[in-house]
Amino acid sequence: MKKQCVTELEKIKNVSRYVWHITPSFQSSALSIAEEGLIKNEFVFAHNNLRRLGDSYPYFIDSLDMMMSKDLEDKDFFLAYDYWRIDTSLLDFDWFIDPYMVEDISIYCSRFASLQNYVCTPNDIPPHALTLFNFDNSRYLSRPTRVKYYEGSASALPCRSDFDTLVYDNSINGFIKHLINKNK
Repeated sequence: MKKQCVTELEKIKNVSRYVWHITPSFQSSALSIAEEGLIKNEFVFAHNNLRRLGDSYPYFIDSLDMMMSKDLEDKDFFLAYDYWRIDTSLLDFDWFIDPYMVEDISIYCSRFASLQNYVCTPNDIPPHALTLFNFDNSRYLSRPTRVKYYEGSASALPCRSDFDTLVYDNSINGFIKHLINKNK
């Protein structure tokens, strides 16, 4: 595929407040990202309003390899990744449709995914805009209802997406907060 420069990319007007960047799960990688943020190669890629983990990159590519091997069950494969939530409200960045997904979406993704779900930015993402989450198989299988409390009332919210089943990583997120406070 021909590489496109940033000026040729289609800008996303209303990127979600939270987009997701997924990396292979290595403790040293998580610590490095916690310290330095997500450093772009050409872009930092993310998922915007994607509902199914199975439609996420790199899972849809890696799952092809997994089908050739019987070492992991499908549900266990999601454990192999770190799920970084990017708070776009803390960044003054432009986001664009991922140019590499234009041709690949019809090959790799379900009918529930669209190009608007795959975005990128030509900027590094600083640690203060990142929160790490982990896959939890029991939450994924049970799809728990979330309870939201606001001004003395409670609302039961359904699990809208697979990303709602992810679990906050206390250790790495505590480390990020420690570094931010230390650098103030």
